[in-house]
Amino acid sequence: MNPMSKTERSLYFYGLIVVFAITIPLLISYALGYRFNNLFVLEKTGGIYVSTEKSGIDVYIDGVFEKRTNIFQRSFLIPSLKKGIHNIQVSKDGFSNWEKKVKVFEEKVTEIRPFIIPQNIALADLPPFIFPDGSPVMATSTKELALIKNKIENPEHVLAKNLFTATTSPTILPQVFASSTPKDSLIISGKMSAWKEKNEVKIMWLGDENNIPYYFCLDEICVKNITVPFSGDIKHFAFYTGANNLLLVSLLDGIYVAEIDNRISTQNIMPFILGENLDFRISNDGSIYIKKGDKISLADI
Repeated sequence: MNPMSKTERSLYFYGLIVVFAITIPLLISYALGYRFNNLFVLEKTGGIYVSTEKSGIDVYIDGVFEKRTNIFQRSFLIPSLKKGIHNIQVSKDGFSNWEKKVKVFEEKVTEIRPFIIPQNIALADLPPFIFPDGSPVMATSTKELALIKNKIENPEHVLAKNLFTATTSPTILPQVFASSTPKDSLIISGKMSAWKEKNEVKIMWLGDENNIPYYFCLDEICVKNITVPFSGDIKHFAFYTGANNLLLVSLLDGIYVAEIDNRISTQNIMPFILGENLDFRISNDGSIYIKKGDKISLADI
């Protein structure tokens, strides 16, 4: 092999300098979160913070698999996303799929809290009476039940029954409601309030605007009121167990879970338990009791 001439060495040397001068700024820009847009112009990116309650959830961004949650990491950040609208899909075997459009901003992190509901929720029937050892009393008629002498009332059945029969205690209205007509079925949980108007549940944030939840804000503008519409008459509603960003609502054809978040796309509303003449109540410990006729069951979630 013949050695390179002085001219060739100079060309290689200056060529490498040019490549270095072009590559290093691009690498630095990439590290700082810049990406090329469709017009091949560098622009700043943002991220999405995904917070979930379960492991084994597959998360997709714009149809591309991103991550599966596990017992050690149920929440994570997806960085370096181009600004604009992105479609987030969440799925898990045996659960209803969740999908939502989310807007990403430059140099900001958009938070989402996907929720998934089992497609088949098990119900454990609560017998009205049990034996002293805790086993259920099985009787086919009132007469047969009366002949059983050592039965006792099931404390959990009594608790659940009282939840359905109890009258609503007077609510101390916050100052924001003081000059207005009391709302129908007004409930207050922390700094969140909710009431129903026809086929809608109205949500109002009662706290400081500086601490308003992320799902009240769109395009960096926050509001204090969100409406969740439903397709039929609302029999009963409550904030979902341990999650003030979700509602549990009983309609004529079943019980549903609905998210309050209405950013970009409409709220996801998923079946919890389908069936006519169903109602529910949530106890102080978060247990969800389902009632149909005289039968009361505990939902296994």
